[in-house]
Amino acid sequence: LPDVLWQLGEQQAAIDHVVASVKSMPANLLVNYQAGKYMLKIDNHEYARYFLTNVVNWSQSTRLALSALRLMAKLPAE
Repeated sequence: LPDVLWQLGEQQAAIDHVVASVKSMPANLLVNYQAGKYMLKIDNHEYARYFLTNVVNWSQSTRLALSALRLMAKLPAE
């Protein structure tokens, strides 16, 4: 849903949906990945790093962890 909202120009609605998902499922890796991706899109680097680091640290899926690392590589150095 956030991807569709974003493509329709409803960026704030997309972010609101992601934030609500994180609040209801804070330990869900896919939710953390999505939150990190959208925080990166809006240049909220601190939260993007937080959510993507969760994915890297908690994931048992190499594929998901590598995807998160690729997004993290787009972040400015701390």
